[in-house]
Amino acid sequence: MKEFTTSLLDFLFPPSCPLCGGGPEGGEAGVCPRCWEEIKGAFRGELSETAWGGALFVLAGFEGKVQEAIHLMKYRHRPSIGRVFGRYLGEALSEYPRFRDLDIVVPVPLHWKRRRGRGYNQSEGIALEVGKVLGVPVERALRRTRNTPSQTGLDAQEREENVRDAFRARRAFEGEKMLLVDDVLTTGATASECVRALLEAGTGEVVVAVVARPALS
Repeated sequence: MKEFTTSLLDFLFPPSCPLCGGGPEGGEAGVCPRCWEEIKGAFRGELSETAWGGALFVLAGFEGKVQEAIHLMKYRHRPSIGRVFGRYLGEALSEYPRFRDLDIVVPVPLHWKRRRGRGYNQSEGIALEVGKVLGVPVERALRRTRNTPSQTGLDAQEREENVRDAFRARRAFEGEKMLLVDDVLTTGATASECVRALLEAGTGEVVVAVVARPALS
């Protein structure tokens, strides 16, 4: 009955692309093909070494349609967009030797209260698709020990203080190489704390990959 009602509503009120208002036919996650082409056109990739050690891969700049799609994913209950981003991220990473021979893919965790309120962890959805593309198991290896305030609007020092000691590994590790996955990286404060927690738990190496970062050069 629910499927019939949904089909009837779609027939009477055809859904539109949430990014441009056009028809979403042929697109993914409710986003039309034209918008996905524009998003993919912004995928230029950046590989760098992080201040905390290890490689960092950024798929796109946090701007334009990429930014709009990420906001939909996080704040408009569209986790399916994250799965599409995850597939594209995984395909990009497969081209880089630094992201081979991985043992575990680890999503940046949400605090349980925020996850319950949102209904999902968008970074986990991205990580699951990355793991599927790369053929690497995904594990919730980290937990968030404090429900930290949003990083939005904080400067670099405030961001660092906000997430200090906010993550713990769920178990001990034995030299594994891990890929930490998140949706957006700004100053790197959250990723740095996650990496530190994993290394303290016995991880051998942690590389990081994110969908977007502001002001990607």
